[in-house]
Amino acid sequence: MTKELGIAIVKMQTYPMVIEIRTPTYVQSQKGANIFFPLSLFDVIKFEKTAKRQIAIVRKGGFRFPTNALNPVYQVASALHRLAAGKIGVRILIQKNCPPHKGLGSWSSASAGTLLALNKLWSLRLSERKLSEIANKMDPSIAKILKIHLKNPKSKKSDPKKWAIVVTPKLIEIDRNWIQKLTSKPGTSPEIIAENHFPDLRMIRKSLTKTGWKGVNMSRLGPAVIGFSKKKIGMTKIPKKIRSKLDFIWIGKACDGQFKLID
Repeated sequence: MTKELGIAIVKMQTYPMVIEIRTPTYVQSQKGANIFFPLSLFDVIKFEKTAKRQIAIVRKGGFRFPTNALNPVYQVASALHRLAAGKIGVRILIQKNCPPHKGLGSWSSASAGTLLALNKLWSLRLSERKLSEIANKMDPSIAKILKIHLKNPKSKKSDPKKWAIVVTPKLIEIDRNWIQKLTSKPGTSPEIIAENHFPDLRMIRKSLTKTGWKGVNMSRLGPAVIGFSKKKIGMTKIPKKIRSKLDFIWIGKACDGQFKLID
């Protein structure tokens, strides 16, 4: 095994034919929009080199998501594919363990991991600077996560000893453009706007705070609610009335934000 750009690769003959990684979920709190907290809630992505000049996305398990050009990983792969020479492609299998479209940033993380993996799989030899430029054009969040992985793996902002909770409410999705438009006025915040429209969010946030979680807030652009603690607080302490309003509950530790190889 060798390492390049922070990702270990499996060698088959001269170049790798398969790379499989775990990509951590990144959350942004309302009170620190530029602070990304990586969590040990991982999606699993497997990249298989093919001899056909095409990109195929396959859902391996977990939450449902689009497998066409609407998929963020597909979009990143397409951007790199234009730089690849010859009859070469990739089959990408995704196990989505983090709920999509809930403001948790898992697709941005998966996209950053895709840049690194395909750069090696297709032997593009793009520099870190070039990868960052591509990421920034796609989405600034991808570039920020890529930078954390490449430059700052031991960030003090991401304490592996800290516990975290992530919950997502049932039947609530928040349109990113709607939030951004309403928060363009001074003195407004996504959390206040969302809670005014969806009172369940306020009830969930207050309940988690009473349970003992600290810094409980809606993730940036929501509607997921996140909180942190120095010790583990069991799920059973969340009242049944609140649990009945949730479609996803995850309790685990923060992590160092690195993309992990699966041997």
